[in-house]
Parts: sequence; C-alpha cells; structure tokens
Amino acid sequence: NEYKSYLSMNAEQDLIRKFCDKLEIGKKVCQLTEQYYKQLQSSFHGRTPHPQLTHPQVKMCICIELACRQYRHQIQKQHLLKLAGISQKQYKTCFGVVETLLKLKENITIQQLAVQFSCSSYTEKALQVHEFYSKKQNLRQQEMGHDPINFSLSVYKCAALVAASKLKKGKINQKKFCSTFSFTMVQLDGIVKDMMSFADEMEVEEQKMTIAQSIEARALALAQEKEREEKEADLLWQYYPGGPLLSVYNEKYLSWRAKMMEIVNS
Repeated sequence: NEYKSYLSMNAEQDLIRKFCDKLEIGKKVCQLTEQYYKQLQSSFHGRTPHPQLTHPQVKMCICIELACRQYRHQIQKQHLLKLAGISQKQYKTCFGVVETLLKLKENITIQQLAVQFSCSSYTEKALQVHEFYSKKQNLRQQEMGHDPINFSLSVYKCAALVAASKLKKGKINQKKFCSTFSFTMVQLDGIVKDMMSFADEMEVEEQKMTIAQSIEARALALAQEKEREEKEADLLWQYYPGGPLLSVYNEKYLSWRAKMMEIVNS
C-alpha cells in the first residue's frame, strides 16, 4: 500500500509539473503547488468534502491558483478551468473548500494583525500604506488590461505593517508573520520593498491632503465667522436709528456698529 501510495504521489507530482509547464509557471510556484497539494491530500482524512474534489486535476488547478496568488503570478483563469474540466461555478465552490482546508482564507484585518503581533502603534500608517499601494497597483493592472490583485491577502497586510514600521523607524518580527501565514520571507520582503518604493509619492500625497484639509478648515472657519458677523449685523440693524429704512449698510451705520461691537465684546 505504501509503495502504491508512493507511485501515486509521484504520478500526481509529474502531472502538476506538466500543468505548470503548460501554464508557463516557474519552479517556485510549482514547488508551492506541490506543497499545497500534499497538505490538501492529508487534510481529507479519508473523506472528500466535495464530489468534484475526487478528481486530481481539479485539486491541482486550485493549488496552482493559490500558489500563483501567493507569488503574485498572473494566470488566466480560463486556462485553469480548461485543465480542471469543470464549470466555473463548480470550480468556484471547490476553490472555497480548498482555501478553507488549507487555512488560506483571508479575512483578518490590519487592526487585528497589529493586536495579534503587538505592533498597534503602526496600525494607522499601515492602513495608509495598504490603501495607497493597492489603489496604485490596481490602477496599473487596469491600464495593462490585467485582473485586479486581491490585496485582502494576509501577506499584503503583513507587508503594510512591516513597511509602516520602517517608515516610523521601528522594527517588527517578520518571521512570525511568515510562520503564521505560510508565506516565505522572500515573498514578504519583495512586497515590502515594492511598497517602500511608493513611500516618497505617498508622503507627497499626504502633504497635499494635509494642506487641502487645512485650507478647507480655514475656509469653513471664515465662512462661519462671516455668517456670525452677518447675524450680528442683522440684529444690530434693527436697533440702529432709521436702520430698517435703509436699503444698504452705509458708513455711518458701519461706524456705529463697530462701536456697539466694542461695547458687546468689552
């Protein structure tokens, strides 16, 4: 039985490599695919959670997509569907099952990560980095005619926290991120480096935003001040001798109002 299992695993490994060659996928992604496939096989415990997951090629294609996602390798979904031999709806269902079994489902927030890894002081900056980077990169993807990248993945959120710590001249234990979420230091460092390349641009944008907010706040304060003065002027106008008969504020009234305001504010 062990010999048959060994032969079976070797055959499946060969098929994974053939699929990767067809899809023009590199060695690192292929190795991660093999790793995911082995983990998936051992997670079934003799029971298949979905009928379509009895087919090796379906599991392989899903593992390939997950590995590509981790390494940010672009892949055409229609090629995977063709190799898997199932409908898009079936594939999507199976993908969710495999993602859960391999504990690769992404639903953790940057705030939760910061608390979990005791680096809450970097939360605000990490959120800014993550938002700016994802917006810029997906704009680039759109210009190139590619599908948007899923920046909800934990590797991007962890990278944002690391980048934030670097921008604030601090340190984070990156190895804990890697061991917890099963991505490599090379992957994490690559994304952090990419995020840091946007640091200067992000700082300029932040300065522009700060200036714009300051101008907006000043304009609002001036508008409120003007509104207050107009209300006071309207109130005093009623008490100015002959005021209600005047169509406009004349110099005599303005002089009188200034004296009244001095008295009010003294």
